[in-house]
Amino acid sequence: MSALEKKAAYLRQLVGAYLEEACASSEPALLYEPVRYLIESGGKRLRPLLLLLAAEAVGADVQEVVPAAAAIELLHTFTLVHDDIMDQDETRRGRPTVHVKWDVGTAILAGDGLVAMAYHALFSRNYPRLVDMARVFTKGIVEVCEGQALDKEFETRSSVGMNEYMTMIRKKTACLFATACQVGALAGDGTDEQVDSLGQYGTHLGIAFQVQDDLLDLSSSVAVSGKPRGSDLAQGKKTFLVVAAEPVMSAQQRAWLAGHFGRHLPGEELDEVERLFRSLGVVAEAEAVVNKELELARQALGPLPPSEAVQAMLELSHQLVARVA
Repeated sequence: MSALEKKAAYLRQLVGAYLEEACASSEPALLYEPVRYLIESGGKRLRPLLLLLAAEAVGADVQEVVPAAAAIELLHTFTLVHDDIMDQDETRRGRPTVHVKWDVGTAILAGDGLVAMAYHALFSRNYPRLVDMARVFTKGIVEVCEGQALDKEFETRSSVGMNEYMTMIRKKTACLFATACQVGALAGDGTDEQVDSLGQYGTHLGIAFQVQDDLLDLSSSVAVSGKPRGSDLAQGKKTFLVVAAEPVMSAQQRAWLAGHFGRHLPGEELDEVERLFRSLGVVAEAEAVVNKELELARQALGPLPPSEAVQAMLELSHQLVARVA
């Protein structure tokens, strides 16, 4: 196990213990059972890890920042449960989604409860810059909702420009990475320059994460990723590959691809779609964007003093490009 993996395992354990206690209430069961079901499903817990590393990078004791890290994980979990409803996803992390296991109403309630629990965790400590933390945290929620709205709007459009796509993923995905880093830096009473640098790190890391996610949707099986291969295509999502392919496809290729939207495809047809994207050069283009954004993320950490936490964030950016789920 690498130094980063050991550190990440320790920090995730701290957050997991806090979350377990925060979600321990038994009544009413209709609220807390699905909340615990979501929390117990685990996941990468990347955002609380980023928050704790950002806090440590500016000199904080991570033990004091665990509630804020739990808050960002609760917030992220809320976005997942509502996203699953809107996208009608049936599995998440290899398990039935909450609206499938229970029903839509229960899933909405669980999501609402998670937001409230996130704020409860955030305000459970008297951090020196708590008002700034709350401001950044709330702004993050608004931007995630804006990104989700753009994502849904794009599903009904025949084409989406690359600038529009980048705005959407900056809000829907990268924003929460940036929020985690900024809130961590604020919880550690970092300087404004440090908060800004760590926010930029989170933004670039988040953009790379989403473009990588778009690539994995077409190449990763449900056994690996926890969701069906090609689910974005089945939902008519305008992923990086679809948006980048649009201006370089022939009319015949465009019509052929349109015929593969909106339905779950068998493996051999997904292979054909992947071959089309590779032949158009958009898979290579996506990989280049991932590498460029990760390099920008590493550069953003430049103003921070060398530390174990900064080294871990650098290593994390290198590991991201090799992820398979």
